[in-house]
Amino acid sequence: MGGPERASHHEGREFDDGWYEPIEWTDTKVSFRLHGRRYPGLEFHFVKTRTDWLAFLASNQTAPLIASPPRFTPMLAEGGGQPFDDPAWWFEPKLDGIRCLAEMTTAETVLRSRTGRDMTAQYPELHMVQELVDQVNAVIDGEIVAFDASGRNSFETLQQRMNLANPRQIERMRAQIPVALVVFDLLWLDGRDTTGLTLEDRRELLRLVVEQDDRLQLVTWVEGEGNALVAAAQTQGLEGVVAKRLGSPYLPGRRTDAWRKIKLRDTQDCVILGYTPGERGRSATFGAVLVGAYDGGTLRWIGQAGSGFTDQMLTTVLDQLRPFVRSTPAIDDPELARVKGAVFVEPEVVCEIEYAEITKGTKKMRAPVFKRLRTDKLPEDCVLEPVREVSR
Repeated sequence: MGGPERASHHEGREFDDGWYEPIEWTDTKVSFRLHGRRYPGLEFHFVKTRTDWLAFLASNQTAPLIASPPRFTPMLAEGGGQPFDDPAWWFEPKLDGIRCLAEMTTAETVLRSRTGRDMTAQYPELHMVQELVDQVNAVIDGEIVAFDASGRNSFETLQQRMNLANPRQIERMRAQIPVALVVFDLLWLDGRDTTGLTLEDRRELLRLVVEQDDRLQLVTWVEGEGNALVAAAQTQGLEGVVAKRLGSPYLPGRRTDAWRKIKLRDTQDCVILGYTPGERGRSATFGAVLVGAYDGGTLRWIGQAGSGFTDQMLTTVLDQLRPFVRSTPAIDDPELARVKGAVFVEPEVVCEIEYAEITKGTKKMRAPVFKRLRTDKLPEDCVLEPVREVSR
């Protein structure tokens, strides 16, 4: 896969690129104006003393004040993409972790979820990753990931770090399951909004300012060869691939086809609408969750999943749902209302369901299997993926 090599801690690093305009150039004085990306137009003087050179800004100017960034929300990818090759696109692995916007200053890094929640205390090893970024302030988009024993990106492993609140427990799990922030976009740098730049310019700036180590990594990518990366992702057991169109800006909070998810397995983010009674070994919990997704802006019931649960997950899901119990379905669906013994809940808890297909006529999932809770996502993120051409 493409992308830059990991930088060494001992080699020189490029802070900016551009060109300089000579103003005066003698044996004892050098003056020039810089035309770079980060501080365009600054004029510097170097004056030779008996033993050294002194450097200072021209007296008729000051370094620009560095504005603080606004609160951003992440750009989202369209689902349902199919593998393709195109030189006008980049392709990168779809990371299986928690989406994160890292807000950086010279003093600290604040980690925010897709919903804006501060996650910094949960991942203390990432609190100071700004030390690896040449910046005065920055907002960087990425994913918090963990790796299993084989070194593979694993959400199941990361789940053991999610939602911990006890500091001693966090420190203990930090030692057992370290996490990394894998970054792929730059929204703000040194007082400048970079979202209007092209994808390739944002990525180049990100490459310039980030020094990688075990805590902070830059995503890898290939240019134009989506089918090859999809094949490699299948071999490595990855979740999928994300295609990104060259020349495209970053659109905070918007789902756009400039980014396309190419999934290697059919999954759907769903909001839980209720659950059915459990029998025999599940009499103390539940039998299946009733799930829905937004289709054309309307929340619809799209099926129920009773397999895929561990005993621990049955208890965890039930604990999440109990505060939201209501007497009737949250949506107007007579078929859902007739589910025998169903307990209905407010549409607040999000989960991920794997399925064989979504039928074209009824838009219901066939052979759904519960995969995991998605506490990092909002109910409105559960948008029904495009339906495959299947007639049932």
